[in-house]
Amino acid sequence: MLIIKKVLAKHNLHKPYSGGLNSYSIVLMTSTFLEKFGINHCSALSQNLTEFLKFFGNYFDPATHGLDGTRFFTLSPEQRDKNEMIYIRDFQNSANNTSRSAFRIYEIKKVFSVAYHDIMEKLR
Repeated sequence: MLIIKKVLAKHNLHKPYSGGLNSYSIVLMTSTFLEKFGINHCSALSQNLTEFLKFFGNYFDPATHGLDGTRFFTLSPEQRDKNEMIYIRDFQNSANNTSRSAFRIYEIKKVFSVAYHDIMEKLR
């Protein structure tokens, strides 16, 4: 999680008031990812990190799916109509979107994608 925060900070995408992701949203993203794809599937921390970057940078579609710390879900029409760029439901308050201020989510996705490709290029 700290590496993700550092990557976002390098691009000034870690502050919610400027459209970035807050720490709690990153925790929920990490938790959901590890629950779905990590822990039992990838034993190495570095492999979980690269797969996180690849998934959220290249495959996750915030326009159609949300997450809540334990699972991914398809957004309801009401959730899509709120014009929020990404929907990360608060684990403790299901009415709260913890990332409603992350209007730069597509820049964040690009940073994740580039970071993934940079890591993979260096491994060749």
